[in-house]
Formats: sequence, structure tokens, C-alpha cells
Amino acid sequence: MIPASGGAHLAHSEKMLSRTAALFRLGGLVQIASAFATVTVPYRTIWPAVLLALVVSAESALVIAIWWRRSRIDARWLTGDVMVCAAALLAGGWLSPMQANHTWAFFMYPFTLIACVAVGAGYRGLHQVLAAAALLVAAYLIATALLHNDPWWNLPPNALSYVANTVITWLIARELRRSGAAADASEQEALARTADLAREREATRYSRALHDRVLQTLEMLSQGHWISDKELRAHVGAEAVWLRGLVSGTPPDQPDDLLAGLQAVAADQARRGLRVELNGTNLSSAQTRQIPPKDVVEGVCGAVREALTNVCKHAGVTTAVVRARLSPAADELTVSVLDQGVGFDPAAGAVGTGLAASIRQRIRALGGTVIVDSAPGAGTHVEMRVPLPPAGADTSSAAAGISGQ
Repeated sequence: MIPASGGAHLAHSEKMLSRTAALFRLGGLVQIASAFATVTVPYRTIWPAVLLALVVSAESALVIAIWWRRSRIDARWLTGDVMVCAAALLAGGWLSPMQANHTWAFFMYPFTLIACVAVGAGYRGLHQVLAAAALLVAAYLIATALLHNDPWWNLPPNALSYVANTVITWLIARELRRSGAAADASEQEALARTADLAREREATRYSRALHDRVLQTLEMLSQGHWISDKELRAHVGAEAVWLRGLVSGTPPDQPDDLLAGLQAVAADQARRGLRVELNGTNLSSAQTRQIPPKDVVEGVCGAVREALTNVCKHAGVTTAVVRARLSPAADELTVSVLDQGVGFDPAAGAVGTGLAASIRQRIRALGGTVIVDSAPGAGTHVEMRVPLPPAGADTSSAAAGISGQ
């Protein structure tokens, strides 16, 4: 089913169909004028026939103006127009003389035969087209068979002309709309590809800038004698390795496996001088280690990294404990970071941006919660709980939330 509205190509198809119907209707009005100019058979009463022609012409001028201005055929106006044509067909049969069956005096038959093109062009459903054609056929049969006593053998071919005109026009209009919709879809796809290409080019430009300036500077600092402190030089070298992985599209600290990701975070913190005890025994089995999806692995590892960074900056200790476990049903992941440092008062608002922005927002983006237990002089315990979706579930929305942090 082709929608009534769409892109530019479909709108152009609707415009062409409405203009076609309007021009056909104009041709029908020319036939009415020709009938009065050339008819030789007298009407039963001439002035009612003239009045009928004027009414039909005025109604036709109205629908022509509407179709032309709106560039589409409204189904409600079309239904009213079909009813007017059917009523005018009956009136024309009654006003024209009995001997005028096959002359221009019965001007409503050729007019409605031309005007019914709008039925096929305007209605979307075939059942609507057939119903409108049936109404016109019924009016024609009453006007000719009952009022004019036309022979039965002359009725079927004339009546079926309404069906043929409307159905053939409907088939052509349907294909025209389909072509317009397909062209719109192709254009949207091309625009999407162009946008993706532009984003890829922008990312490539940024990657080249990072490689040519920041990365080369870090590697030079880590390999030369610019930095005398060995630990600091090792840290700069580790950051250079990470940045090279980011530039190449494969950050080394974002593996798909949660346990490996946490191990990479612990190793990175060790280079900064923080010894991390990692406990993730029930993540190491082959049955459970791949359960958390990639977006959960990235979000949790990022949150743990921020929590350990807070330990380095504020706790005043050189050790921390990270515990990770899956629930028995493998539907929830719990990761905690514990230190025995100076602690803080959570109610005093001294949590810092690392906890508020990086940790809480990352976990909330995954639908999880963060519980912070700390007190001055009593260390800090940060617990992160993340629900795990069923296997094969789409987690793209969560991933989008994480990448936006």
C-alpha cells in the first residue's frame, strides 16, 4: 500500500495525476460545448438542459481549480464529484429526447466517460474505484435502459467503458506512485550514505590529526630521554599504545570479554602506581564470560576505570580491590570497587565529577544503579549493578547512551 504522502518524487507523482485528471475534465467540458453547438435533435425542454450543462460546468471548474492548486486529488472531493456526475447522468438521460440515444444531445454520457479518469487517478484502493465505477454504470443503465429504452445489446459495451477507464487509470496511477515512492527511498538511502561518508571522512581527519601530532609526540616522549621518571615514561608509553589503538579503531582496553577488559583496566592502573586486586572467578568460565554484551563491557570497564582513577587522586592509598560477579541466573552483573583510603561524606556533595558524571551516567545508560558507601577515614565502596538482557537482545540504545558520555 502506497502512503498518501511522501517525499518529493511521490508528491510529483500526485501532482501529475491531479493535473491529468483536471485536463481530462477540461476536455469533457469542451465536449459539452461542442454538443450544444452541433446538436440537431431538439431537447424536450431546452432551458433545463442548458441549466444542467451550466451546473456541471461550474462544478467541474471548482474541482479543476482544487486539484490544480493542491496538486493532489482529495478522496472526499472525488466522492462528491462522482455523486454529482451520477446524478447529472440521470438528469441528462431524462432531458434528452428519446431519439437522441446515439447523438451528442445526450452529452452527459461522453462527459462522464472522460471525467471518470479522475476516479482511477484519485482513489488508492481498487474497491473504491470499482464502487465509483458501479455507481456510474448504474446511473447510465437507468438513463438509457429505463428512460430511453435502449436495446439490451448496446448497453454492456457502453457500461463497461466506465470500468475499463477507471481500472486502467488506477493501474497506471499505482505504478506511478510506486515509482515515486521507490525514488524517494533511493534518495533517502543515498543521503544516508552521503552522511555516513561525511562522518567517516571527519573521523579520518581527526584520526590523522591525532596520529600526526598527539600520538607521535607521546611516542617520542616515551622512547627518548625527555622524561627522566621511568614510571611516568612508562605511563606515557601506555597512553601512546592506547591512543594508537583508538586511532586504528581497536582500543586495547575495550575488548568484548568483561574479564579481559577488567584485567586491562587493572594493568593500566598498575602502570600508574595503583595495585589492583581483581576478583572475578565466576566470570572466567566458558559458560559465563561471553554473556555480557559489548556495550555492557565497555560501559562497566569505563566506570571501573573512573572509580580507580578516583582512588588514585583522592583516597591516599596504593591498593584497591575490584570484584565482579554474575547472578546465578546470569541476569545481573555486580561490580564493586573498594579502597581503604581517606573516604568522604557522600551527603556533603564532595563526590566529584568522576563519580557523578562518568560513573553514574555510564551505569544509568545501561539501566543499572550505583551505590556509594563511604565515610571520612573509613574508605570507599562503590557498587555497580547492571541488568543483563537476554541473549541476542538489541542493546543499541544503551550503547548509544554510553557513547554519548
